[in-house]
Amino acid sequence: MEENMKNEKLNNGAKEIRAVAMTRAEKERMLQNILNSPVPSPFAPIASPFALVSFMAKIQRSRFFSYSIVACLFLFVSAGGIVSASHSSLPGSVFYPIKVQVLEPLASIFTFSLEERAKYESKLAVTRMLEAEILANREELDTPKQNIISGLLENHTSILGKFISQIQETNLATHKDNDIVIDFQAGMNAHAEILDILNKDNNAPELPRSSKISDTARASAVKIRSSLMNVKNRPACSYADHKNKDESLITDAVKGINSAANDSSPTNQEIIDATNQKIDKARQLIQEAAEDEERGDNDSAHSKLLDSESSAKEAGILLKTGLKLR
Repeated sequence: MEENMKNEKLNNGAKEIRAVAMTRAEKERMLQNILNSPVPSPFAPIASPFALVSFMAKIQRSRFFSYSIVACLFLFVSAGGIVSASHSSLPGSVFYPIKVQVLEPLASIFTFSLEERAKYESKLAVTRMLEAEILANREELDTPKQNIISGLLENHTSILGKFISQIQETNLATHKDNDIVIDFQAGMNAHAEILDILNKDNNAPELPRSSKISDTARASAVKIRSSLMNVKNRPACSYADHKNKDESLITDAVKGINSAANDSSPTNQEIIDATNQKIDKARQLIQEAAEDEERGDNDSAHSKLLDSESSAKEAGILLKTGLKLR
């Protein structure tokens, strides 16, 4: 009996202890005291005698590790609907700023080589053009959205230009900058052409007929393409190999036109006509390059073959993207 009374008293005491709680004011005052209290110097971290460098100290000193942890935490916490919705968002969506200001920069942090970072920035520029085409196809590409995409294009172009310059300073002999620049030039010019066709077919009178985005894309292509002309003492590349590469691209584009010839809708016909113009330009540049090569003007021949490659790639993009979109 006495034992039961002791247990009952203990249980009642435990309940009373658990029932003790601070008021809201007391909680707030305690939190402020904790946040505002200085850390006295005697309690500063002391290096462990058992390890040369602790893992936590390494993280604190390394910006990369800090970024990595923040990125992983962010992706872990928000791996649900917000991130998913942001990836497919377009200008005008509440999720779009998350996509272009958070997710895309985070992905860039984990891209390490200069070449891959340049390719990623070029890919983002093409993504902006695809977003514009989707909006134009829906007749939703108004002036504010054009301004958003144009501003982002200019930013991507500026960052890409810096990466190209760094590649040229460190690794000229590989011509890696050639492929990145020509792919960017072809992507900007081809998507600008598609966007112009979609804007021309626009039936919404309140939307602007001329596309600021197309102008920005073409100017970006010219800006990045000019970077190849600024390199001095570049090792020569094989004229014959480059010519064969361009002719192979032209052949693929012609096959694409033949496959699409059965669709005679007005918009598709405009895409096909624009593709034929790109192919004709590529062939003309190959011929001019051959004449320069015979005169011994290798620099001019090489430059024209690069532009021929760009025109041939533009033809392929026009067919693949333009016909599928419409």
